[in-house]
Amino acid sequence: MKPSFPVTDIMLRRVETPRKVSAPAFANHIWQINQYEFAMQVEGVGSFYACNGNEVEYMPAEGAAKESLELYLNGSVYGAILHQRNILPLHGSS
Repeated sequence: MKPSFPVTDIMLRRVETPRKVSAPAFANHIWQINQYEFAMQVEGVGSFYACNGNEVEYMPAEGAAKESLELYLNGSVYGAILHQRNILPLHGSS
């Protein structure tokens, strides 16, 4: 079953091989990012790639729960998509 994503004008697709960010401005063992691309690898959950504010690819880890995928899609990946659209994502709690 395909995970849900909070934005409807996105091409969301499952892939067999995750893409890497070309010329990352920042990279470590979890994240790669530049102005137009974002990639993240989460052990036990999967790999995620977002670009141009309108495209998301994901590769689930073996046995990953749909709810775990949605946690990262609706969190970090959604924030990256908003940033790529020049929208400042804020997280707050009271």
